[in-house]
Amino acid sequence: MNSENDWKKLDQCRDIYKFHWHLSLQLCIFTLGISGGISAYAIKHADSTLVQYVIWLPFFLCIVGYKLSKAFLPNINSLSVEVKRLESRLGVKSFMTLDLLVSFIEASKSIFVILMAGLFIVFVFLKHYS
Repeated sequence: MNSENDWKKLDQCRDIYKFHWHLSLQLCIFTLGISGGISAYAIKHADSTLVQYVIWLPFFLCIVGYKLSKAFLPNINSLSVEVKRLESRLGVKSFMTLDLLVSFIEASKSIFVILMAGLFIVFVFLKHYS
């Protein structure tokens, strides 16, 4: 009976793992897409007086993306501990690459920081030349 519960827990961990991958990919794609679209619009309409301030919207969106990415990590670290515990109890290898997921989240945090710096440069450029 105990082994059956461990298999169910391992299956739940797999579902949580897939959920975090899906969520982090969607967060990254959504943030980059919205930021790129708004930035392209702002650059195209740079002659307008207030359009340079629209750059702050994706800037704050990147901050939210960074904070959400940072919030994922404690859950994934606790999931990693649980998966290792279940693997040792069941004597199996689950092949959940949690380190890869952590690396992707760290990389997306870095991408958000770089994007925020780029958006700030675009804001300064639009402010200076409009």
